[in-house]
Amino acid sequence: ESETLIGEWQHSRRCRDRVLIATKVGRDRPPFAGLSRQAITGAVEQSLRRLRTDHIDIYFAHLDDRATPLEETLEAFDRLVATGKVRALGASHYDAARLAEAGAVCARAGLARYAVLQPRYNLVERAAFEGALQALCLAEGIAVTPFYGLASGFLTGKYRAPGDLAGKARAGEVGRYLTPQGLAVLAELDEVAGEAFAVAPVVVAREVVGQVGELGIEQGEEAAERAFLAAVGRGGDEDEVAIGIVGQTLDELVALVTGTSAAGFGGAGVGFVDDDKVGAVVEELGSAVVGLDEVG
Repeated sequence: ESETLIGEWQHSRRCRDRVLIATKVGRDRPPFAGLSRQAITGAVEQSLRRLRTDHIDIYFAHLDDRATPLEETLEAFDRLVATGKVRALGASHYDAARLAEAGAVCARAGLARYAVLQPRYNLVERAAFEGALQALCLAEGIAVTPFYGLASGFLTGKYRAPGDLAGKARAGEVGRYLTPQGLAVLAELDEVAGEAFAVAPVVVAREVVGQVGELGIEQGEEAAERAFLAAVGRGGDEDEVAIGIVGQTLDELVALVTGTSAAGFGGAGVGFVDDDKVGAVVEELGSAVVGLDEVG
């Protein structure tokens, strides 16, 4: 249904050349279940029809299908790239070993590789990504677009006790974060993003997660620098914050968020920044990122 809605929306507005469309294959109902050659080639035609387009910008393998040889899956994906039906390939829910194996298969056979990874990753669920998987993505230049970046809404701060979940559709997912560790993360976010900085906790959570794949958690101050710029550049409006940026320089990030150019942090084009305040805020946020590392 989502593909149909997106297809009707972009077609009615004639904006296909101004949007990027990503979709998935692997969890469809038979005969398009799994990642066999037949499933992939059949499912992509259905997606293209529903999306009312002749190509998909990013096509994700959704869930690793260990019942199908990787060679078969990757050859089918490569064919879609070669024919122009897909621009780039992504993997969802792959662990480091399988992602590395897929990369090796592509290198040997000259196939289009997975260029994007979609892991479950947020400030209260970090172990599955940080470590071998993060290192592999950095080494191979694989972009990362986490899902559940706000832990099903838990990191918005709206859910702090079992009573907050009553009648909520997300109760099952959010409830498992109501632990001492999860509440400790919320407390850290509250302290960092309090009234002194006029930034909502959700903004900090989203920005730190968005940058950690590029910088690494140990570089907390640099990550905080970017998070602060993104937050204040739009007045702290969480709906307008650019997140998940991989491979951007600081100048590029400032330009993206503010619509201006910048010679560097605190330089030309960053008129909304007071250098003294920035230094204090960045130091505080950097410490908090390290603090979150310890909490996690």
